[in-house]
Formats: sequence, structure tokens, C-alpha cells
Amino acid sequence: MSFFPPVELIRKKNKLIKVNNDYSFEFNVLKSGKEKASIKSISICSIYIAIAYNNTIIFNNLKGEQLDKKYQCRENVSKLKFRDEKMLGVGLENGEIELIGMFCYDRIKTFKGHKSSINDLIFSNNFQSLYTCSRDFTIKIWNIWQGICEHTIDYHMDNITSLILYNNNDTDYLISSSYDGFIYFYDIIKKKHTNKLEIQEPIECIYIFEKEYLILSVRNILLFQQKRSFILIVLKNILSHRV
Repeated sequence: MSFFPPVELIRKKNKLIKVNNDYSFEFNVLKSGKEKASIKSISICSIYIAIAYNNTIIFNNLKGEQLDKKYQCRENVSKLKFRDEKMLGVGLENGEIELIGMFCYDRIKTFKGHKSSINDLIFSNNFQSLYTCSRDFTIKIWNIWQGICEHTIDYHMDNITSLILYNNNDTDYLISSSYDGFIYFYDIIKKKHTNKLEIQEPIECIYIFEKEYLILSVRNILLFQQKRSFILIVLKNILSHRV
């Protein structure tokens, strides 16, 4: 239930029902057969919906219908991310990353190097590189075709929670957030961070809205009560200043 017209993902009968000045909408339910384990991660592309339960990944079409295909990982899954409809990146709790070819629903490549669970992964726009972050406090940049780690970034001092690629004035940045309360802006060409932002609270995740605003989900711990808050930051104000 929202107090403003929401961005609609899936809706039934192509209409919204207005109730007491609120907006309610119905979603299709993806059924998982006899799976009883909790969902670890979900990723969606233009054709498929991938859902991970422990070490098993099942696939649905965009109508929510389960396909007669599944993939069994060697370890429990921590993160799923489609590159496109042809490739799925799978982060595992043991720190490994597997690439799944959707033409065969099977593993085509494995990357090893992280020492702990993968929190996020993202493909470069040209599909040449893969960026991953982990609970081991590091970010790794992988050459997909050679299957090697080209660079390890270790400026965060705690669990790294999320990654975003962002282009500003023809400069490509890898933006990362962490429980250490910092957001770093890593210049991919210069191979160094050129900006940073300190929030002084553990950061759960980051998201870019309208290519201009950086939205943060921040965790505040007050005695025995946990509270999450959201912070909106204008990106151009950060990137106009160098550290």
C-alpha cells in the first residue's frame, strides 16, 4: 500500500484500485513447486526470472510460469545477476562466482579469489569485465574472457554491500557502499578512487535514480531497536568535488 502512485511492475487486469486515497495493486505469485527453502536472490532479464533457493536456481518466464530447467550450484547462492538473456552471474557464499550460459542452463566459467560470500556483482557495459564485492572487504575486477582477476580494490574497512556503474561527463565510475559508512567513487580508467562520501552509518545498498540522484538505504542501530532510513543525494554535487 502506497500513499503515491507507485511504479507498477506487474498488475492484474491493467488497472489500479483506489482505496481511501491510497493505491493498491496485485502481483502475480511465482510458485516454486515443492521448494520450501528461503529465497536467497532473484534476478530478471528480458526473457527469464531466476530464483535461487539455497544452492538451487530455478527459472521462470516473465508470466511467472516455471520452466522445466534448474541449475544446481556446488555451494549456496548469495547473489544472482543477469548480464542479459544469454548469461547469468551467480555469486556463492564461499566467495566463488559462476557464469551460467542460458543456452545450456549450465556453468561455462568459474572465478575464484574472494575469501567470503559475494554480496553483489555487475557486468560492464561491453561485457568484457565483471565487478564483484564480498564480505571479505574487497572488490575484484575480472576479465571475463581470460577468466582472471585483473585488479583487487581494498579501500573499504568492512563488509561491502553493493556496486553500481555510473557514467558522468564521459568518466566511468564504479560506486561502492559498505558497512564502514563510506561510499567510494572509483574511476575505472584512472584505476583509483577520486571521490568518497562518509555517511557515518552502515550502508545496506545504493541505487541511482534518474541518472542524477543517489539513494542510500542506511541502517541505524539504536540500543535494541533497528531502524532503516533512506537518504537522497544529488550525484553532481559529489562528483564536482575531488578528494
